[in-house]
Amino acid sequence: MTGNPFASDIYPDGLPPDHGPAPLHGAALNDLRRIVESAGHRTQNGAAEDGGGTVVLLRAPRAGFGKSHLIARLAGELGDRAFVVRVPFDRERDVLWSALLWEVMETFHKGRAGELSLLDLVSRRLFAIINQRMIVEKQVPCAHPAEALAALEQRFVDLFDFSNPAQPVARWFGEHFERLLPITSRAAGQVAGLSADAAAHWLRVLCAYAQGRADGETVRWESLRWSVLQPSGPSLSHGGMNVVSAGVTGEAGARERVVEFCRLAAGVRPLVLVFDDLDLFHEQRAPVQRIAGFIAELRRLLSRAVQVLSVNQDLWQQTFLKSLPSAIEDRLTGSQITLGTMSREEATQLIRTRLSQAGLSVVVTTAFLHRLNLSAYFSQEAGRLVSPRALLRHASQVWEEFERSAADHAGSQATPPPFLEIPEMPDVPSIPLTVSDASIFRPEPYESHPDEDIVGIPDADPAFARLRDTLQRLLTPLPTDEPEYTPPPFITEFHTLSVKSGAVLADPVAL
Repeated sequence: MTGNPFASDIYPDGLPPDHGPAPLHGAALNDLRRIVESAGHRTQNGAAEDGGGTVVLLRAPRAGFGKSHLIARLAGELGDRAFVVRVPFDRERDVLWSALLWEVMETFHKGRAGELSLLDLVSRRLFAIINQRMIVEKQVPCAHPAEALAALEQRFVDLFDFSNPAQPVARWFGEHFERLLPITSRAAGQVAGLSADAAAHWLRVLCAYAQGRADGETVRWESLRWSVLQPSGPSLSHGGMNVVSAGVTGEAGARERVVEFCRLAAGVRPLVLVFDDLDLFHEQRAPVQRIAGFIAELRRLLSRAVQVLSVNQDLWQQTFLKSLPSAIEDRLTGSQITLGTMSREEATQLIRTRLSQAGLSVVVTTAFLHRLNLSAYFSQEAGRLVSPRALLRHASQVWEEFERSAADHAGSQATPPPFLEIPEMPDVPSIPLTVSDASIFRPEPYESHPDEDIVGIPDADPAFARLRDTLQRLLTPLPTDEPEYTPPPFITEFHTLSVKSGAVLADPVAL
C-alpha cells in the first residue's frame, strides 16, 4: 500500500511545523506565543529597569511528550515576528560564555530566512531602522521623507543588498559609512540599549558581514569570528602607536559580546533562546549550574528576550533542583508549562493528521482507526500517562499488521488460473468419412495376460462398461436389406423439348 506513516516517532514527526492543524498541546502553544508577543512590546536599556526578560520552564514527565515539536511549531507560528534560536551545549566541551557566544552567532549565520541568513536579515533591518531614525531626526537630508520611510520599512531587504552595484541606497550607505558612524551608532545604541562604542563596533561587524556575501559562507564565518572579538573602545596612543586598547577580553568579553548581539537582534524582532537537549548533563552539577547562571544573567539583561528551558522531569528533579540555590531556582520557575498526558480526542486527531500527510484516503483512515481501537488502548493504559511517542509506536505496529492483512486480502481476491487448458481442435479432413471407414478407428481386441498388472481400465466399473458398449455401437455399421445404391449416369444426349420453353435447339435427329 504505502510506507509506514508512523515510522518516525520523534521530531520531526511528519507534520510541517509552519502550517496545518496543531493536534498536540494547543494550550501550551498559545501560552508561549502570548509570552513572546508580550516581550516584543518591551523596551531595552542597559540597566534593565523594566524588569528584564522572561524565563519559561517547559517540563514533560519523560521523553516523548513533544517538547521539541512544540518549539518547532512555535517557530512556525511566529514566522517573521520573532527569532527562535536553539542554543545547544556539548557535554564534551566546557560550558562557557564563549561557547554560548559562538553557538548564538553560528545559529544566526546558518539559519535561513529565504535566500538570506538570519544574520543578513538582522543587519539589513538594523540598517533600515537607524536610517529611519536619521530621517525622522533630520540628521541626513531627504527630499521625500514619507516615501523614504515607507520604502525603508517595506523594502529593506532589497535596499541594503550590497552585492547589487545598481542599488543606490546600499552604495550610498557603504561609501559614507565612516562619516555616518557617529550618528548611526547613537541610533543603534538607542534601539538596543547599548553604548555608542559597542553599537559602533557591531555596526562595523555587520556591515563587513553584509558586504562579504559574495565571498562565500566559509570566508564570511571566519571573518565574523575574527571581527566580533576585536576591541570596541577607544585606544590610548603615543607617537602614532596604540599603547592601550580598551575593552575586555576572554570570558568577560564573550559575555559582553553575546549580550550586545542579543540586544541588537531583539531590537529587530523579539528573541527566543531555547535551551534544549540537556539530558546528557544528567547528574553533572557543575555544567548545570553554569547553564542556569547564563539563563539568569540573560534574563536580567535582555528585556525583549524569552528563554525556554526545556527539560524532562527526571533531569529537573535529580540534577537541577539538587544543584541550584533557591534564588536561581526562583528565577527559572517564574513561568512554567508542563506537558501532560494525551486525551483520546488528541490521539485520534494525531492519527488522522499522520494518515492525511501520507496522502491516504478517508476510507483507509476510517478502516485503520477501527483496527487501531483507541478505546481499548486507552483502557489498557488507564492510570498511566500516554505520550505521543508511545502512541505513535503502537500505531506503527498496528499499521504493519493492517498492511499485511490488506495485502493478503487482495491476493485472495485475484482470479485463479484455469485448471486445464483445452487444446485446439484439428482441421476438418478434406475427404469426408463414410460408415465403411469406421473400421480403421475400431480398436484392436485386447488380449489380457494374467501376470500383467493392468492399471487404469476398471472393467468392473458399470459406468465404464456402458461407455464402452455405446462407443462400440456407434462404430458398428447398421445392417440394411436394400440394394446398394448406384448413382445414375451423367446425361450426355438431349431429346426434343417443348417449344414453349423458349430455347433454340438444333434440328432433331431421327430416332
